[in-house]
Amino acid sequence: MKSIDLILITLIIITILSIRMVYEYNQYYAKNYVELEKYINTIYSYLQDKYNDASRIELLSTIESNDSIKVSFALVFNDTSFYPKRYHVDYIYPDYKFAEIDPYIITLADCSKNNNCRLIYPEEVIYNLGIKKPHLRDYQILRKELIFDNNQWLVNLELDKLRVSARVSISGDILYYSETP
Repeated sequence: MKSIDLILITLIIITILSIRMVYEYNQYYAKNYVELEKYINTIYSYLQDKYNDASRIELLSTIESNDSIKVSFALVFNDTSFYPKRYHVDYIYPDYKFAEIDPYIITLADCSKNNNCRLIYPEEVIYNLGIKKPHLRDYQILRKELIFDNNQWLVNLELDKLRVSARVSISGDILYYSETP
């Protein structure tokens, strides 16, 4: 056999083996992805049933480590008030199946009493705005827009009888505030 024929046969064999390896790799990860999707959907349905009074349930993250996957969800209650409560709940698959790993509340930080306060989530901004402007707590929030930009929250709220615009620092200081009927 000529050396060119040997090289071509070797390249064909390597190509066939590579295609097979890629196929098996894709099948493995596709199967795991489908299992993860089913797991996430099952948890989501479970959370809807268990916390049917939640205003919002949202998937935060899925993090793989070793042979398990940590799935984190946010549960938001009283989303249209100045008393929103945001919880985070974690599940670790397959280690704990459907056991909630200590749900923890996010929105209890009162920045007027805490110098190390950091407003990370929109619900924390609303909660602290309600603490600093207590008259707002009498209103329902009909529409809200919160944008995080340059370590500041830009807040636009449409309340049942009032419009509020504010700029709030990440540490909870109100940098700008206006109300219009």
